[in-house]
Amino acid sequence: MPDVRAHWTPNAALFNRFKKAWLLKILGEELGLAQEAITLASSTKKEIVAFCDKLFAEPFATLTDAQREAVATWCPPMMQTTGSEHVEPNVAEDSPDEADCRYVRTLGTLPVNSLIWDGGSIHDERRTRHSTQT
Repeated sequence: MPDVRAHWTPNAALFNRFKKAWLLKILGEELGLAQEAITLASSTKKEIVAFCDKLFAEPFATLTDAQREAVATWCPPMMQTTGSEHVEPNVAEDSPDEADCRYVRTLGTLPVNSLIWDGGSIHDERRTRHSTQT
């Protein structure tokens, strides 16, 4: 998996989606900024978001090396790629009758796209059905 932080930096748009308590937890526990989290606990969420936005845009000179590293590598849990190893599929081991199916769910509909290997070519079958249908 590619390093998400090489191409993306957390910003106010992301931090606005988090609850105040989670922002304080990130600062105190994940970034090692416990004193800042305590100080900001009495601030409004808007002020905490502004602090986080500035912190990630240009890390403060007063950060320790460990804090600077934490800020440079932090991602929300759903975007973390550390510890994941990208494995290239071995085409020789795939059997011709295995199907490669990918499902995507969108609000109100369930698009189903499947690529089916029939031994000679790949067929693309597409259909959309309402997500309440079984």
